Amino acid sequence: MRVYFDFAGFDISKLVGTVTLAGANPRPDGERLHMGPVAALDANGNALLVVEHGVCRRFGEVENGHAP
Repeated sequence: MRVYFDFAGFDISKLVGTVTLAGANPRPDGERLHMGPVAALDANGNALLVVEHGVCRRFGEVENGHAP
């Protein structure tokens, strides 16, 4: 996953410390998995990133950054 973020005017100290990933389990759909919502939360429970409607492949199906 790539996240493009504008750090201008952002307090970068919010990215230091414990980050917890929480969300729904992926749902299978043939060769793909649908995920979301999934959130990255800081130690205070604030959402730093939320992913909705993500589509991915099962772990281990991608080698060297390329799908077979």
